[in-house]
Amino acid sequence: MLQSIGTLSASYSNRIFNARIRTDLNTLAQELTSGRKSDLRSALSGDMAPVAALERSLSRLRAFDTVTAEADLFTNTLQQSLERVKTQIEGLTEAALAMENTTSPALIHNFGEEASSRFEALVGTLNTTVAGRSLFSGDDTESRAVADPKLILNDLAALLPGTATAEDVSAVVDAYFAPGGTFETARYLGSTDPLAPFRLTPEDTVSPGIDARQSELRAMLAATAKGALLARGALSGDIQNQSNLISIARDDLLGATAGIVALSASVGTAEARIDAARSRNGAETASLQHSLAKLVTADPYDTATRLQAVQSQLDTFYTVTARLSQLNLTGYLR
Repeated sequence: MLQSIGTLSASYSNRIFNARIRTDLNTLAQELTSGRKSDLRSALSGDMAPVAALERSLSRLRAFDTVTAEADLFTNTLQQSLERVKTQIEGLTEAALAMENTTSPALIHNFGEEASSRFEALVGTLNTTVAGRSLFSGDDTESRAVADPKLILNDLAALLPGTATAEDVSAVVDAYFAPGGTFETARYLGSTDPLAPFRLTPEDTVSPGIDARQSELRAMLAATAKGALLARGALSGDIQNQSNLISIARDDLLGATAGIVALSASVGTAEARIDAARSRNGAETASLQHSLAKLVTADPYDTATRLQAVQSQLDTFYTVTARLSQLNLTGYLR
């Protein structure tokens, strides 16, 4: 059956109207589920600059959050390592205090073995890594910080003179661990450059600035090594000088403990700065997110109201269309 031009025009208009309603319905449904305006450009009168600026700032802050998390992990692990160092030297200090005025070769040898064991543990602590990064290697975080502890003790044993006093042994060890000594030039395996600072904010950076060459760390290694050499035959048979060497090691260990405490305090300062930067970044992020939400977030109440209105409009359209399709002259005349 042929359709009139008027009928075709009405059909075409109905299809366009139906498509527009469905488009509006989908758009509002998307806004309601995503919570974001579907056509930001129209909503902002074509000015997208504020949104772009806010999103750039948030992206930059997310990058700072990542760096801050890395810095926090690094310094926290560094602090834990220094605590282990402190525990080791405090334990050896107690053992040295208990050895005062001893004349027992067996006890002296046992102290030397304990010092040797603790020396190995201390070197192991200095070779600690976190997330694949060495803590005490300076800027070369892929390298170990310190050579094998047995190698260091072998170096020291080979340097001892055939006839020596406790003071001679102490001087050899101190020279080995002094700035420019064999430890620094041959047994420290890290970089001579400090660790690159962590950038926490555009204005603030933090770097622990600690490597195994730190004077406090060299002092505790030297003090422990003096006791460890007793297990390698240092001053063998000379009970008095061996006892004197334990006393020297004890005094050095007491001083080294104070140095480690000071070092730990400096790391604590860095941790506090990291926490402060995290708080500032968090507050700025919250503020920017609030500003961005005001620009891009669709009002859920308004969207739901408009969605309901469009749904009603669509229902009405279908109802009217159905009735018109059933309309004929006979029905009209009735």
